[in-house]
Amino acid sequence: MRKTSFVLLLGLAACGGEEQPAKGPENTAAKVETKPEVAQPTTTAAPETPAAPKATLAELQAKGLAATYEALNAHDAKKLAALYTENATFKSAGAPDTTGSATIEKHVGMLFSSIPDLKVVPNFVFTTGDVTIVQYALNGTHKGDMGPFKASNKPVGWQAATVQWWNEAGQIKEEHLYWDMNTMLSQIGVSKQKGPGVPTLGTKAEMFTANGSEAETKNLATLKGFYGAFEKKSAPDFLAVWGDASEWHDNTTEKVSKGSKDAKAYFEMNAKGFPDAKVTINNQWGIGDFVVTETTMTGTHKGTFMGIKPTGKAVNLQGVDIALVKDGKLVKGWSFGNSLQAAEQLGLLPKPGGETKPAGDKKPEAPKKAETKPAPKK
Repeated sequence: MRKTSFVLLLGLAACGGEEQPAKGPENTAAKVETKPEVAQPTTTAAPETPAAPKATLAELQAKGLAATYEALNAHDAKKLAALYTENATFKSAGAPDTTGSATIEKHVGMLFSSIPDLKVVPNFVFTTGDVTIVQYALNGTHKGDMGPFKASNKPVGWQAATVQWWNEAGQIKEEHLYWDMNTMLSQIGVSKQKGPGVPTLGTKAEMFTANGSEAETKNLATLKGFYGAFEKKSAPDFLAVWGDASEWHDNTTEKVSKGSKDAKAYFEMNAKGFPDAKVTINNQWGIGDFVVTETTMTGTHKGTFMGIKPTGKAVNLQGVDIALVKDGKLVKGWSFGNSLQAAEQLGLLPKPGGETKPAGDKKPEAPKKAETKPAPKK
């Protein structure tokens, strides 16, 4: 509250005239005239405008995700990089880590140059605390060079998933990306290993937010036993979540596993190929009826796996799974990883110059003498 000030005016009166005979001591004290106090005008403070409520982290994440896909589809690498912290960490399965928004901008710019008509659409968005998980699809035309791969002018596209951690300001501080590079290489004719075809893009993402329910906690426990089955070599634990209508999609292949029969065949193939296999859960979140799990699979290739004879080599593979679980049973699951990560670790990728590394106990064959006969027509 403001204080009001008052002014006191003091007037002095003087006496004067002709000199008179002394009649005794004269009172020469000045007369004091007092004026009434005058109040000054009171100033009233203007009412302050209430501060706008601070945006919640969930609101900032939603805004940031919208800006992410706007920037991707506008091919604006600078705008996209601005959504990351200056020292953000970007991890892509099977590739070296990237650090810093400036480096992210550079790599994204290379993607835009390679696929200038790139379109990206999210299918699922999951939010839990400071984490978002987005499953998306993209497509376009390979019109520019991508590293050592020259422009093919062929349509390309793939499904992918990404896990993002956000700071309080609504910027991404860490991201883990999972996509299969072999899918693209097969589409442009570089890889002979057939991958999935170019996906059709959706129109609107489905959104899910964790609610902290007891059902979410139960789903987490159900899936932990599912992953622990590999180390325990327990087919029953792996099959416990499967029903006849359950299905699992893998982003590295078009084949879909359906029902307990396919699940059992998959488990047995892995147990034979990697008898010491272990799946470590790096991160796991329950979000509604979904469970999202980041994993690392380790093991030694000691048996035939997908037609590949044992190499004796160890693997360390990263991936992320999205599973829809209801009443303790798997309804549908999706895996995302990079098959080239396994191929490289098993020594199956060509060396520079086109020579393929020998796999397993196979020894490289001696070069044959050139024949003079014409090569047979394909």
